[in-house]
Amino acid sequence: MIFTQYTTYTTKEGDRWDMVANATYSDPYGYAPIVQANPQYRLLRDLPGAIALRVPVLTEPSDSVDPDLVPPWRR
Repeated sequence: MIFTQYTTYTTKEGDRWDMVANATYSDPYGYAPIVQANPQYRLLRDLPGAIALRVPVLTEPSDSVDPDLVPPWRR
């Protein structure tokens, strides 16, 4: 899947992909698009602090997505 809009999430020491997905999408299982957008870190289980990750803006809102990450015309 190709994303065209992104937000940024700055990691805290010890963050994991599921924690980032939960913080950004309110869904710990929704980490796949975030990993895809940040391939240079994909093999890390625990992320170092202060990394600015690209977080794709999802195009279809759902109950498990943070509404702030959905474009206004899709809300």
